[in-house]
Amino acid sequence: MSANPVFDFLKLQFTQRVIDENFSKIESCLQLLDEEDIQFRPNVHCNSIANQLEHLNGNVKQYILHTWSGNGFRDRNSEFAYPINKSKAELLLNLKKTILEADRAIQNLDENEWNKLFEIQIYHLNSIEIIVHVIEHFSYHRSDHFSHQNDYRQRSEVL
Repeated sequence: MSANPVFDFLKLQFTQRVIDENFSKIESCLQLLDEEDIQFRPNVHCNSIANQLEHLNGNVKQYILHTWSGNGFRDRNSEFAYPINKSKAELLLNLKKTILEADRAIQNLDENEWNKLFEIQIYHLNSIEIIVHVIEHFSYHRSDHFSHQNDYRQRSEVL
């Protein structure tokens, strides 16, 4: 535990919201879908679940892993390529490895790092803002999975 309860709270929130809550819901959703389903796009202006998984993985890598460890290369354009040439199992495993590594990085953050500013894309963010961003971003896109799951059900009913 740190001397600042806010830092401890944010560390706990990352674990609870990203890993325990959102990732487990993504896993449950994907169990109901086959390989073809995760590549499905309702139209050319939408992303597939495979795209979203790559995007979540890239976002966590850039915002957390690259920021604090220098690891976590991100090729943002490839996250939106179509189709994503990875299996459902590979996408899930990659995302799980990334969020577990990010969780370790957050848990090991030194208190001196909390207020330091980091440049990410065009933003200057401190550690608190980075963690809040990643939790929010992950939660937002996780809800997309459930929306897409309904698209698949409707598609199946029509066929």
